[in-house]
Amino acid sequence: MGLGFFLLPQLAAVILGHMALKREPSGKGMAIAGLVMGYVGIALTVLIFVLIAVGLAVGRSTFGTSGA
Repeated sequence: MGLGFFLLPQLAAVILGHMALKREPSGKGMAIAGLVMGYVGIALTVLIFVLIAVGLAVGRSTFGTSGA
């Protein structure tokens, strides 16, 4: 499982949502739903990666200095 599994679908939702807003006025609700889901997915992905990085940094500083 690579980074594409977490980020590519969200990027596609954002790009296609913006394209749909410009091209098809009758599908405005679906386009906005795609945009909202895409941006929320990107925000959650970034938040998860930040939390993992912070957790690894804290774990390394806590367990890396055992003094033995």
